[in-house]
Amino acid sequence: MYRIIAINLLMFLFCMKQYILFWLSVPFYRIIQNQKWRKIIAENKETEYLRNVLQRNKPGDLPLSTYEDYHHYISSLTHRSRSVLTHDEILLLEPTSGTTSATKLIPYTKGLQKEFNHAIRVWVAGLYVLKPGLIGTTQYWAISPKSTSHDKTAAVPVGFASDSQYLGGQQGRMMENILSLPPQVQQVSSHASWLWYTCRYLLSDHYLGLISVWHPSFLLLITTFIEENFDGLILSIETGSIPAKVEKQPSLPLKPHAQRAKYLKETKGKIGKIHFPALWPRLQIISCWADNSDDISLKEVKALFPGITIQPKGIIATEGIISFPLGKRSGVAAFMSHHLEFIQIGTEKLKKLHEVETGGIYEPVITTSGGLYRYRMNDQVQITRKLAGILPTMRFLGKRDMVSDIRGEKVSLLQAQEIRSHWQSRGVEPDFFMLSPVEDGKNAFYVCYVYSSKPEKIIDTYRKLTIKAEEILSSNFYYAHARKLGQLKELRIFLLSHDPTREILRIQEKRGTKLGDIKIMELSRHTQWHTHFKGRFL
Repeated sequence: MYRIIAINLLMFLFCMKQYILFWLSVPFYRIIQNQKWRKIIAENKETEYLRNVLQRNKPGDLPLSTYEDYHHYISSLTHRSRSVLTHDEILLLEPTSGTTSATKLIPYTKGLQKEFNHAIRVWVAGLYVLKPGLIGTTQYWAISPKSTSHDKTAAVPVGFASDSQYLGGQQGRMMENILSLPPQVQQVSSHASWLWYTCRYLLSDHYLGLISVWHPSFLLLITTFIEENFDGLILSIETGSIPAKVEKQPSLPLKPHAQRAKYLKETKGKIGKIHFPALWPRLQIISCWADNSDDISLKEVKALFPGITIQPKGIIATEGIISFPLGKRSGVAAFMSHHLEFIQIGTEKLKKLHEVETGGIYEPVITTSGGLYRYRMNDQVQITRKLAGILPTMRFLGKRDMVSDIRGEKVSLLQAQEIRSHWQSRGVEPDFFMLSPVEDGKNAFYVCYVYSSKPEKIIDTYRKLTIKAEEILSSNFYYAHARKLGQLKELRIFLLSHDPTREILRIQEKRGTKLGDIKIMELSRHTQWHTHFKGRFL
């Protein structure tokens, strides 16, 4: 216990310097952003990428870029690691599988690591300020099973050995000493075994105070496994045994904890079921993606952990960090990390951070020390307020390039969200909602997949709302044209018999998407959900 307190205090003091510096710098964020732009361009102007771009453009007029603009340069990094995208040596390429595209390899440098740490240290210090009791607890930061391995023959390796390497150096080493899970869990290749080790280590930890995951459905994957395998996990905690079906890992020793096993048994016995806050009596905060308050996974997490603070994640990607949570505030612009710009939705004008307006919707554009210059994130964010009346804060709305297009109809995520919002305005709030196309031979049509705990009372209402949903989709010229030509049939509703979140996670993971990268949105481009889900068409 004293060791945990000592490490947490060191971590707090280590991060507090950056926390204080951040608050002192808020009034001067515009100056800092200008300095950051000049510094990144000056340090990297002799790189292969910027030399080519600057032959045609002035430094202040660099064009917007996407991953495709870097693909050739990143491919050449298998042979050399300097002066291609950055003057810094590229330490590794981190894979990311985005919501709407195939796997990308993102360059990672010491400079990029420092930029991440500018925000992460402020975030971590803010956690201790918000919840001082965290000083006496351990932490769980979600670790997905490895989907790729290091390529030891390449000049630049692929993938971190553990997630704590994002932090690097002293902070990373300190963090590893207060984590509930050893980093070796990430190396377990079997998904079933990885999930078993994750739940076993978490249940063993009586001092757990912080849970940090990306999507709340990730946490539900863990809680469901604990509920379904509680007795077996308790037996392992009591005896140190490993079930025959679990992959043996010499690097993951499992010590017996008879006292902890007794406590867990008694906790369940008192109320006859698993009460998660009682399993971890020191748990104070869950950090997860929570910008969509209607997300069924988020609602379920809140129900499973009553009384526990839910802290919304910021906009944090492998490419960079745009915003982060700061105490009770969410979506604070990470102005000390990268140079941030924003494309105004509608006008497509490029705005600087100090030019964005509260209520406005924008697409973030980042310039980083990792070799990305005016890189489009393809996210949509809405500016919510100004921190201290000065610094913009924002919330994530969805992917800008999230478009379904099987017959040229170009249905967007915003249209799906508009349908759901209209239903809510009419008093219909399904527990789960997703719009997705279906291709059935020559026929194609869109389906609203809905789950409600009281379906029998609103079936007729759903049928009426289908008309309005069709109107919303038809306001899109391309959808209306496809309907007129007979390329698409009329929208239908599929009434689900249960919440399909876990099926979606299982299917997406089978397709190669890391659990931590899966985001369940209101629009999906997958055309065969009706073959996976249980339910019926109305």
